[in-house]
Amino acid sequence: MARKATKENIKDTELVNEIDVDAIKEELQDYVTIQVKKQFDSEMEKTTKKHIREKNRKIFFKNITILFLLMIIMFLLYLLYDSGYFDKFFHLECNNNSNNTIIVDNYNSNGTTENKTIEVKEPTLDELKKQYSYLLDRFVFNENSQYLDDFYNGKLTNDLKIYFALSQLDFKKISVIEDYNVINEEELKNEYTKLFSDDYTANSFDYNGNKIRYFEQMQSYVTTSLLEKSNSNIHREIIDIKVKDGIVNIKTVEGIIKDNKLYTVKMDEVANYKKDSLVNYKDKLNTITYVFGDNNLLKIVK
Repeated sequence: MARKATKENIKDTELVNEIDVDAIKEELQDYVTIQVKKQFDSEMEKTTKKHIREKNRKIFFKNITILFLLMIIMFLLYLLYDSGYFDKFFHLECNNNSNNTIIVDNYNSNGTTENKTIEVKEPTLDELKKQYSYLLDRFVFNENSQYLDDFYNGKLTNDLKIYFALSQLDFKKISVIEDYNVINEEELKNEYTKLFSDDYTANSFDYNGNKIRYFEQMQSYVTTSLLEKSNSNIHREIIDIKVKDGIVNIKTVEGIIKDNKLYTVKMDEVANYKKDSLVNYKDKLNTITYVFGDNNLLKIVK
């Protein structure tokens, strides 16, 4: 029996010797290292995300607080301005004796006042033309229009307003059915609101002899013939511009130039036109004043 046990022990010893213990240790070590690293990375990611959320939350509330404080400051500044608090530091007063000077009252730190008169250069007519002449570019119509007399008598009728609005449309893009046009009311209304400040009112009107009829059921205008853009022989020249409180008054002299002759808008001959200034004939031609506010034509004055 003792001999048999000895043989079995010998076999077990040989089996243990055949197993690479170092390799197993190395594999176990690698496995543990990987698992620990994964767990560490997972915990770090969770911690980082939590930190970012807390940081973003703090930044958000900080920005809200700053915005709220800025609103309070602006409101307090408005109250101070409205009560005239800043007038004691700087005050402008128009000099009644001249349109080209202002009096500046500077309040010194010692409580004394020092008055200074500053010369103000008024813009020239040419400078004003560059700034405001574009307002007139949208109001051009043909000398054959049936609204000519109304316009030069200072009557800005609803028909005439819609006439000007139609002139702003691109006729090539208007719908064509056989030998007439169909104009979408919304498109015409949009152009109207760009030109005038009052409410748009739909109605039939005339466009250089082309009867434009309004059909409420269709919410459209229908012409009697195809619309055509025609050149205008009415020429205008700006002779004065006045700007006050946001209102722009542009005074022009206007006449018809045709076949090298100058006419009034009623086609009364004035002179042979030599391409000189219309101002030279302003006593015989028509003058009219366009009154604008916020880029809209408010009225015309004969």
